[in-house]
Amino acid sequence: MKQPLRVLLVTKSTGGVAEYVRRLVQGLNRGKFSLMVVCLSENGSEFAKELQQVYGIQSVSYVMNRYKVDLFQDIHVGLQLAKLIRTRQFDLIHAHASKPGFLVRVAALGTRIPVLYSPHCFAFHVGAGRGTILITSFLERLAAFFTTRFVAVSDGEREQARQYRVGRDDQFSVIYTGIDPTLYRQSVDAHRLKISLGIPVLAPVIGSVGRLS
Repeated sequence: MKQPLRVLLVTKSTGGVAEYVRRLVQGLNRGKFSLMVVCLSENGSEFAKELQQVYGIQSVSYVMNRYKVDLFQDIHVGLQLAKLIRTRQFDLIHAHASKPGFLVRVAALGTRIPVLYSPHCFAFHVGAGRGTILITSFLERLAAFFTTRFVAVSDGEREQARQYRVGRDDQFSVIYTGIDPTLYRQSVDAHRLKISLGIPVLAPVIGSVGRLS
């Protein structure tokens, strides 16, 4: 019987990336993949516990500040990742988000283990400061030399990488994030809901969902 592929997933533990990881582990074929998750940044220990208790995924957490460079802490996290990678002998590494993605790609140097990297919005996104853009785009270009494949969640993310000369075209794949629409197909008593919100029953209601940042 063929052994499951041993995969190390390294991620930040909050927001949309954490939700992405939840969906990923839910849909994972346990017969083909043996997964371990390293949870970084704030909420790391809580997220690791959730992945273990709810989804039965082996998980650990390391302390990392994703908002700024902390030389000693970042080196410590890198060494922890390097030790884990070499001890467990994974077949594949999948990194999520900028700082975790950079640290684990450096930690995996010399192992010849294929590394997938999902940026989930590059740190040099529109609206970032000029200094942040210069530094992070340089680091992403550097890390691209030891990245097997980039997995972008949108065509826009792919174009942004091309704009800042991050990676080669043949390194990129675009895989759109899947959403289960049944979660949002709920019957609603519109009449009662309008009354509860103080809206006239005959008034049209327009809904908008988005992120303001």
